[in-house]
Amino acid sequence: MGCGKSSIGALLGRQGYNFIDLDSCTQEHCGLSIPQIFSQKGEEYFREQEHSTLLLLLKNLPIGNHPHTIIALGGGTPTYKPSYKIIAEQTFCIYLKCSPLELTKRIMKDGLSLQRPIIQRVLEQLPKKGNAKCSAAEQESALLQFVTKSLAEREKFYLGSSKAVIETTSLSPEQVVKEVLLSYSE
Repeated sequence: MGCGKSSIGALLGRQGYNFIDLDSCTQEHCGLSIPQIFSQKGEEYFREQEHSTLLLLLKNLPIGNHPHTIIALGGGTPTYKPSYKIIAEQTFCIYLKCSPLELTKRIMKDGLSLQRPIIQRVLEQLPKKGNAKCSAAEQESALLQFVTKSLAEREKFYLGSSKAVIETTSLSPEQVVKEVLLSYSE
């Protein structure tokens, strides 16, 4: 979350690539929003449905169009063993690597990210001061700790399922697109 998958995918879409967001497809497949899936069915159910959606997407892509389709995976997708295996074996996955501090800044900047179930859990665990909400600085600090820990746990999955790694921390979206295209053509 926050590494730029959607922005980069949209820019590639303008260059003729077919862009698919796995989260959107999973929501459509389930008929529920991601927060609803998490609250009503749980994360394990979400991962199973996400995997099923990924399989359907890959199955329905014409073989000749695979190089022209970008699928933005969720940050937890490669951590689910069946999805990890499919990603590693059947795709050209690119890990858009970003520093924890930059990811945290991007999440805080994008108010919608704060509504994601995993982020909500982090923020709900912050101590309350009576009826007052925690400050933005306290939220950012908690998110930075969470992002740092999550990346440490997930990085082995990201690296193991990827064919290329692009360090995006200090790159503009347009620069990342150039790096993606270079990585894929090598």
